Amino acid sequence: MSKKTHLPEVMDRAGQAKYRLKIAVKEVTTTNSELEKIKRKMKTSQSKIEKLKRDFGEQDTQAKKDEEMNAEKLRLAKELKERKGEA
Repeated sequence: MSKKTHLPEVMDRAGQAKYRLKIAVKEVTTTNSELEKIKRKMKTSQSKIEKLKRDFGEQDTQAKKDEEMNAEKLRLAKELKERKGEA
């Protein structure tokens, strides 16, 4: 095989390799973009989870305070009822 007949074949292979490399780079770029998008979604979700935890903690604290206030109201009502019974 002469160099002249071999050259087009080599050029064709080089072109194919260049095309495959271009496609691979495009896929890597797309994958990296998707990973960044997923990372942003994860960060947003984590922020939402933290906010929900804080909100739940606040609601739980408020519920405990309400429960204590209700218990105190019941105790006072019972005490008032007992006083009225004595009078």
